[in-house]
Amino acid sequence: MTAKIVKIPYIASNSSNGIAIVKYLKSQPVEIEISINDKQYVNNDCNDLYESLRRIRNQLEQDGIKLMCNGAARNVRPSAMQRDMSAGELAYWLVEGQKKPSVVNIFEGNMDIDYASGEEQEVFYKEIWKKSLI
Repeated sequence: MTAKIVKIPYIASNSSNGIAIVKYLKSQPVEIEISINDKQYVNNDCNDLYESLRRIRNQLEQDGIKLMCNGAARNVRPSAMQRDMSAGELAYWLVEGQKKPSVVNIFEGNMDIDYASGEEQEVFYKEIWKKSLI
C-alpha cells in the first residue's frame, strides 16, 4: 500500500500561517505523520484516519497549532460505514436540519472551517446536529 502525501494549511497561536506536510497510509492500524517545520507528529495506533487525525490534532493544539482541514471542522464526522470503507478518509459535512449531508475528504485543506477540538465536534454531532433532525 502506498502512502498519500498532502499539504494542509495551519494557523499557529502566534498568528503565523504555514503549510503542514501530511503523509498517511490506510493500513491496519492506519498511519499518519505530520511535519511542521522540523517537528514530526505521528499516530499509528488507530483503526481509522479520522480518529488518528483527532489524536494528532490534540498534540498540535498543545503546541498552539490548528490544522485547517475538513477533518478539523466542527460539523464533520464520518459514519461507521465511511470509517470501514474509506478508513475514515471520507466523512460527512453535517448541516443542521439536513438529513443528506455532503461527503468530504478529511485531509482537504480549508481555511474557512469553523475549527473545533475533537470534543467540540462530538458535542456538535450529538447535541446539535442529531437533535436538529427530530
